[in-house]
Amino acid sequence: MRRFLSPQLADRLDALDKLWDAFERIKTLEAGANKRETAAQLLDRAASAQTPKFRAFLENEASELTATGNSLRIRHSETDKEPVEAPEQVDYLHRLFSFLPWGRSRPLGRGFAAHELILEIYIRP
Repeated sequence: MRRFLSPQLADRLDALDKLWDAFERIKTLEAGANKRETAAQLLDRAASAQTPKFRAFLENEASELTATGNSLRIRHSETDKEPVEAPEQVDYLHRLFSFLPWGRSRPLGRGFAAHELILEIYIRP
């Protein structure tokens, strides 16, 4: 969390890079080879069957975040991607942190809770 709150832009950029890596990694924790299908399984568990509108919202949000990550130079070094350089851009994209803990305490496919995986593997130094 220290890197997210750091006054140093380089630290916040590094935290954003790790956060986006966590987003991609979480999509692979469910059983199965297709990342799109396993991400859908996570979203299904995050939203109960009684909340189809919320489930649709989560799916739209996940799709938008994926498209953002694929089109901006967040964790990629391709020169054809638009760079994220302004502090305001970096800080805005940290909104992914609020999306990742899909259900916070609900375990993921291999016994991890989403927020534990994010904090233990990707966020803490």
